[in-house]
Amino acid sequence: MKKIKYCVTFLIVWMSVPFTGCTDMDENYKQYTDEYNYSGKISNLRSYIGNERVILAWDNPKDQKSKTILIKYGVDKTEKTFGSLVDSVVIDKLDSGGGYMFEIFTQDASGNMSVPVSKTVLPISKKTIALLEAPTCFAEVSDDDLAIKWYNLSTIAMHFNGKMTYSISGPDGFRKDAKFDLGIKREDTAISSYTLPISELKGGVTYKIGYTIEVWPIAGNTVTYDLVPLTGEATITME
Repeated sequence: MKKIKYCVTFLIVWMSVPFTGCTDMDENYKQYTDEYNYSGKISNLRSYIGNERVILAWDNPKDQKSKTILIKYGVDKTEKTFGSLVDSVVIDKLDSGGGYMFEIFTQDASGNMSVPVSKTVLPISKKTIALLEAPTCFAEVSDDDLAIKWYNLSTIAMHFNGKMTYSISGPDGFRKDAKFDLGIKREDTAISSYTLPISELKGGVTYKIGYTIEVWPIAGNTVTYDLVPLTGEATITME
């Protein structure tokens, strides 16, 4: 009878061991067996380049879970959090001179992040702006009128936006200050030269002219968004 008692006791102990082990395993892997409902991710991410800054725009998800926007960018993963579902932001002080990768997340009310959407953008740097050269100008006769013609208003590095202020001075206290706006848009064909007839000019007289034009720098094939003023001056003799 004692042998039977020992065998039954051993069987009861042996059967209890695997039961306890399975319970512990279920607890360890429970987080992976539950379905996680991510906050919806953004779509249609666009970028617009400026001078040491970038404008980002996107379409937000339609889910009810997404509440805020988180953006990470740069080598050090700088973070900017926005307390609502904004759909465009301006990120400035991008002065590294190189490209920046931006990752955009939505977040739910608990701060859980969505799957990111990323884009790498190269802002215009101060070095690029410093390389832009003001256009040149010369005297010209246009339709029998004396005129000034500007060259290289647009180049592979910049797009003239049509605005210019200028000042012309000459003998006997002559001075003419004026400005014009051709109403050029970024998407318009670039104007590389422009002739401006000026009735007050006289043949055989030397004038000094100073001028400031505004251009959009070009990055790759993209006309950027921030205007840059370029100044130039010249001494011209009307024929």
